[in-house]
Amino acid sequence: MVWTKLSYLNFSQVFAPTKLGNKWIGAAVNSRYRQTLKKEFLKAGVPWEYDPTPFEKKPPLHPYERPPKVPRNVKNKRMRVAKIERALAKQDDLQLKYRQETANKKRLTGLDFLFVSSLGSLLRTK
Repeated sequence: MVWTKLSYLNFSQVFAPTKLGNKWIGAAVNSRYRQTLKKEFLKAGVPWEYDPTPFEKKPPLHPYERPPKVPRNVKNKRMRVAKIERALAKQDDLQLKYRQETANKKRLTGLDFLFVSSLGSLLRTK
């Protein structure tokens, strides 16, 4: 079984897992047969150069050995500062616009109301 796989694949392809789409497919030759091949190579005097590349070491599971988590507000600090600076740059225009809108919404009182109510119709017709 192993020998037929070795006949049509490279050694690097045989011992390494491959990724097809989103799924990982294990090595064509498992570690048990890899060790027997290694023994046969060493008996024959051929150097063994096909050890798989080690994967990244997973973080330790014990909480005392893990590095502390960085809070989200510390991670995104640069983005937050840039967002605040952009908002502050727009602030003066937004305040002026808001004040104009609130002034236009107010009902006229006093002399303003008197002039607009009496002379407004005359001014509009001309």
